[in-house]
Amino acid sequence: MSPTPAPDGVPTVLLHVWRVRSPGRALLRMGLDQVHLRRSGATFWQLLGTAGAGFGLRDADLHRWALLTCWPSREQAARADDLVTVRRWEQLAVESARLELRPVGTRGRWAGAAPFGPDTEPPAPGAVVGPVAAITRARLGRRASRDFRASVAPVAGELAAARGLRFTMGIGERPTGLLGTFSVWEGDDALRRFAHHAPAHVAVARQSRRNEWFAEELFSRFAVVEARGTLAGRPAANFASPATDRPSR
Repeated sequence: MSPTPAPDGVPTVLLHVWRVRSPGRALLRMGLDQVHLRRSGATFWQLLGTAGAGFGLRDADLHRWALLTCWPSREQAARADDLVTVRRWEQLAVESARLELRPVGTRGRWAGAAPFGPDTEPPAPGAVVGPVAAITRARLGRRASRDFRASVAPVAGELAAARGLRFTMGIGERPTGLLGTFSVWEGDDALRRFAHHAPAHVAVARQSRRNEWFAEELFSRFAVVEARGTLAGRPAANFASPATDRPSR
């Protein structure tokens, strides 16, 4: 069945994820590819390192890297596979995945931009059929780092055990200070259950607002339109399938 077309103004979002043998060559690519991506035609892009739940240098996974790009249409997004950047990462990779995402609710900013469209309310319960993905990203204020990091472990434990979670990883433009997560859920109800009812997560969300921990933050939901390749040792198509299966992290 063909995916439902995105409304006008809603971008097509691609997330490429690569696992590599050589962290040194990957770090070199992170620097060199900035120039190529500026000429790519993408409306927004970020080269991303990945991490565990702790967001610190010790949590960084130097063997897994990602590229997030946004495109005005699905037709333009299809050209992303021919980008010099994507081809060179594919040559480095021992595992690669490509996920196509359609924004279905977003709020906040990323580096001052609204990459997934203007702020919109999340979809009504049941409006999105099939798996959903979420991207969170925050930039800590100068005084928030110690307090925030002390709160991470309980939330990470809740997330790891969350019912309906299929995949999660930390993401960031650099290992510390810029914090994000990418996750895939069996459905929007599973994401809502964690976001609004997991006690540690709810408590930290309230505390962050009360203490103004974040200088900038973003939360976006996506329908998973298509997934191909291999992610975390499993066919990426599993993450786009409506069938319920065991979570992977």
